[in-house]
Amino acid sequence: MATPPRNPSKAGSMMPSSISSSSRQSFKNETDYKNNLISLLISRSAHVQRHEDKNENYIPDMSLAINGGEWWIEVKYCKKSPTSLTAIPHYTTGQRDWLIQRGKNGAGKAYLLVGLPDCDLLIHHSQLIRLHDLPLSTVKKFGRMFEDLTAVARYIVERRGR
Repeated sequence: MATPPRNPSKAGSMMPSSISSSSRQSFKNETDYKNNLISLLISRSAHVQRHEDKNENYIPDMSLAINGGEWWIEVKYCKKSPTSLTAIPHYTTGQRDWLIQRGKNGAGKAYLLVGLPDCDLLIHHSQLIRLHDLPLSTVKKFGRMFEDLTAVARYIVERRGR
């Protein structure tokens, strides 16, 4: 079993404790979830590119550039909370490894975004290997939790080139 990261203080939560999963927007499927995020980012002047290429293995669903920063994001949507990252449907070790390598060798902004019934969870590439097999309740402590996709888009825009 992997050990969790040592510094949980770096993983701030953007989600008020009063939010309930019943007030969250639900989506038909992962494509609907991703399209909503893309629309929110474009409305904030991000240049977004989808990467749904059957010829290239493991490349994330989207990349974007905004305010001098570039991001790579693998998007997953789960109508039911998985027990761990390994239990997310269609999330592969190859996708995880791609994010880790791009994050290490690129601009450092490679993320897994998971839409869950109770929050949107954004996980930095540097946390993925350590959190891979841990229970979702532990993963949430080390990722960034947001109440909705609008908050995710706002966070990305405000992060700029950092």
